[in-house]
Amino acid sequence: KKKKMDKKRKNKKKLETKTVMKQSKKLEFDEEQSSPPLPPTFIHRTASPYVYVASSVFDESNDFFEEDSTPQDETNSLNHPRNLFSQCYNTENMKSIDPQCFQKSSFRYVSPSEFGHELPLDNVPEVAFLGRSNAGKSSLINALTRLKQLARVSKRPGRTQQVNYFALVPKSNTLKTKTNPSTINANTTTTFSTSSIGYLVDLPGYGYASAPDEHISEWQRKTQEFLLHRHNMGALQRVYLLVDCRRIDGPSNFDRAVMGWFDEACIPYTIVLTKCDRQNLPNIVRSANVISMRYNSLIRTGGNEEEGLMVFQAPIVHVTSSKDNLGISELKWSIESDFLGAMNDINNFRKLNQN
Repeated sequence: KKKKMDKKRKNKKKLETKTVMKQSKKLEFDEEQSSPPLPPTFIHRTASPYVYVASSVFDESNDFFEEDSTPQDETNSLNHPRNLFSQCYNTENMKSIDPQCFQKSSFRYVSPSEFGHELPLDNVPEVAFLGRSNAGKSSLINALTRLKQLARVSKRPGRTQQVNYFALVPKSNTLKTKTNPSTINANTTTTFSTSSIGYLVDLPGYGYASAPDEHISEWQRKTQEFLLHRHNMGALQRVYLLVDCRRIDGPSNFDRAVMGWFDEACIPYTIVLTKCDRQNLPNIVRSANVISMRYNSLIRTGGNEEEGLMVFQAPIVHVTSSKDNLGISELKWSIESDFLGAMNDINNFRKLNQN
């Protein structure tokens, strides 16, 4: 009887394993049939794993595209994408390095009273940060400034309802002051150094906020007027548009509408994927590829410099995590380029390719 029972148990286990294997094969087949085909690759890796560059920036006649070129020749080529952002790392220990203007300076909040409750007119360059209300904008600004409480972080989306200025000031000219806007006493007057290197501008979010609809539309209207005014007067150098990388399909419809508005307004902008610690690498690459696909399409259809048509979307895509401090140093290098007015690496590479 025991032998018969053992045989029955073994046969039952075999049947169960066969059934499981059949079901798993069926699921794999169904996934292969249902999953959409992957789009072609429109991006290149750079020296940093947190920055991607659109493939159309580089001409296919370059050295690193030649069939007989070796991997060593490719990486040694001056106009190879893997040389972009190589200055962000120490070659000995591969630790990230901040640009000089960030190393020798610090950020502080600038209250509206310091500007006389008007927009600044001191000809200091500024870059703005914009994104959906839950894209992690305040957390990214705190990571860039290394001050956890400089920008208000809230679990409730849409907390930022006004334009906030944060000045990058040389450390020798920085005075001790409270960094949290909510703790600054409006009745006290304090004098600060006016030799700011640049401003980080925190703009109200869009698309979703815990506020009435009429307030949301009013914020968006004021934000557009602000961006146009600052860009036309030459102060605004670039807008960094934040996109939550947990979205596998890339920018949302709201994000794409904002990108289209930037194109029409002729305002330069760069896409920054946030919260990469909450997404796997294949999906991050997929999102970066979708964004670069849009850039490549703009280049082919409208980016004709001979006819005076320009593409205002940057060919690079930043990937960041404020929580784990990933990609923050690379973003600082891009911001420094905007502040100092120097040609960034992409423009230099494009000139090399054109020559």
